[in-house]
Amino acid sequence: MPSVLVVDDDVLILAALIRICRRFPVELRSATSAPEALALIEQRPPTLLITDLRMPVMNGLELIYAVQQKFPAVRCVLHTADSGIDCEPGIEILIKPCEIDVLDRLISSIVVAT
Repeated sequence: MPSVLVVDDDVLILAALIRICRRFPVELRSATSAPEALALIEQRPPTLLITDLRMPVMNGLELIYAVQQKFPAVRCVLHTADSGIDCEPGIEILIKPCEIDVLDRLISSIVVAT
């Protein structure tokens, strides 16, 4: 079963993303910080990581880079309000507020691929 890890320090945004993800047959986990997410990833890497950019201690890009180095098969998505962000290839960006159908397509693609 594919798995999704959603990371956001804003609990309202995290709850909204979780509600959307629950509509799909995925194992769903969540974290409110990058260090918490890294601990979960070490236990079991997700199929898909969706993370906020701006978080205390470690930002979303730093989290993605750490995950990509150790677990390159994890599909990484940066969820941010900063439309001008420049990322390396292989990092997908969801601009806040993201359309539900965009998130639906993203999650559907991992369900179909596995």
